[in-house]
Amino acid sequence: MTDVMDPGLAPGCFGSPLIFNGTHAVCSTCAFITECRPKAAVRLAVLHAHFGIAAPAPAVAAPLPPPRLEVGGVLISKKAMKTVDRVEAVCSDFKSALLKGVNPIVDKTKRVWLRIACDVLLEGNDGMTKDDLILAYTTKLDWGRETAIAHANHALQVFTAIGATLEIDGRFSIRRD
Repeated sequence: MTDVMDPGLAPGCFGSPLIFNGTHAVCSTCAFITECRPKAAVRLAVLHAHFGIAAPAPAVAAPLPPPRLEVGGVLISKKAMKTVDRVEAVCSDFKSALLKGVNPIVDKTKRVWLRIACDVLLEGNDGMTKDDLILAYTTKLDWGRETAIAHANHALQVFTAIGATLEIDGRFSIRRD
């Protein structure tokens, strides 16, 4: 007896380019998969050629998450660290300005989202939450919720990396030390 299965005993889907899927539970456990896979691939190539269909592009792996750095036990994205570098280049006393109750982002045309985040932080007597910031972005900038969430996360990471805020139970307040 040989290890090769008799194709005459194969199921009706054998070698079908429209049905074969090597990762499907039925195909992956079929006794005829080793003979079926190449036949299905050849027949699929013939169909593509006959109808002038370009072969599908190979699957692209999902992008890796952006690298993160740790600052004081908190993970900070590289993007946030770049923002910190830019902010500190134009405002070296960011934290002290906040402590004085002054918004350190004076330019009303650049980094509007960060200026608004500073305003919200300064307006809250007992600090602010991420939801407070999201609400400010959606109302003042007319942003969609997803955009507001992304910028709120970014702003809070910038505040943390600069050492300007302290988070306790989801409330961010100006760090006084």
